[in-house]
Amino acid sequence: MRKNIRYPTFWNAPEPTDITISLQDIGINGKCEVRNLWTGETSTATDGTLPVSLRPHACALFTCKN
Repeated sequence: MRKNIRYPTFWNAPEPTDITISLQDIGINGKCEVRNLWTGETSTATDGTLPVSLRPHACALFTCKN
């Protein structure tokens, strides 16, 4: 079975920012495996969203697979 993989990436402004995206908006339906590509942390998104907190001038890159 072929997996659906997306790479959401976030860049931040000068202030701390909390962002939540709908996984459906990036083509992921249902639960998915999420991996932070810089820290290696993994989790499972079961509610269809990906919440991200960024410090000033930070960025984050993820893989989302289902």
